Amino acid sequence: METQEKSKTKVILTKGEMFFRDDFPLYINRVYEWFDLPEHTHDFWEICYVWEGSGFHYIGNQVLRVKKGDLFLLETGVSHIFRPASQSTRNGLIVGNCIFNEQVLAMLSTGLSFPFKPFSLDRFRPGQQGWKQFQEKADEFADLFDKLYREYNERKQGYECMVYSLLLQLLLLLERQAATQLSSATDDLDSNHIPGLSNAYRTRLDDALSYITKHLSTPLTLSQLAAHMQLSDRQVQRLLRRFTGRTFTEMLQSQRMKQSRLLLQQTDFAIADIAPMVGYQDLKHFHRLFKSSTGMTPAQFRVKHLP
Repeated sequence: METQEKSKTKVILTKGEMFFRDDFPLYINRVYEWFDLPEHTHDFWEICYVWEGSGFHYIGNQVLRVKKGDLFLLETGVSHIFRPASQSTRNGLIVGNCIFNEQVLAMLSTGLSFPFKPFSLDRFRPGQQGWKQFQEKADEFADLFDKLYREYNERKQGYECMVYSLLLQLLLLLERQAATQLSSATDDLDSNHIPGLSNAYRTRLDDALSYITKHLSTPLTLSQLAAHMQLSDRQVQRLLRRFTGRTFTEMLQSQRMKQSRLLLQQTDFAIADIAPMVGYQDLKHFHRLFKSSTGMTPAQFRVKHLP
């Protein structure tokens, strides 16, 4: 986290009615960030994409260094402001903003009907985490923002449908990347890698992950974890699903497989001994799960990873 200074100005409220027009609850712009705009919050959702340059993003109580390709999804009520890295216009900070109200998000999440399995935007429901940060891999955000900006400003026939469809594509890309980020973070059982997680939820999640790690060799159940955390089974399941994208059973199995891989690589314990160390009394069941997870039997994995 950076420790740049910002002026102690009053946080202002920006309202969507200042931008939405013709009863169309979306607005897209492209702006050069400077030092004149005060820190602000808003009554709409916002997707901010760093189009060019570098600088800083003051968001909540954090200061993040940003560069081209960074993208932020902000819920209603999050205070923030961008600042360029310096007062030189040569390397200016250009940010694209796509703003929309909660009704748009609800419509895209649940209001569309398709003749196939419905998709999910569960991580982008109001009240989840405040804000989330993403980084594009190969200009995939840039391409969509270019199209969004062009469609919105040219306003050709049917532009509203085009803007909605492009926003949906963007949200689905973010949903996929969020799932990947969470999977990577929880493979290492480190909540610090989960972006935008509040301290209260981080403490609870760390407690859950730590307890799972310490009890991999036992027949651990969801009810045992819930009793330890003094929560209901449903509350714990919801916590894990919400912030890791996995159920309790999926999380437990993932960590057992990870520990078994480490034991195969770093020790000479027999495979028949490793299985119960990670909670599997049935050796055949352990073999099936391990091969499903890695594509190899435990013996093949050990040979492949010999030092």
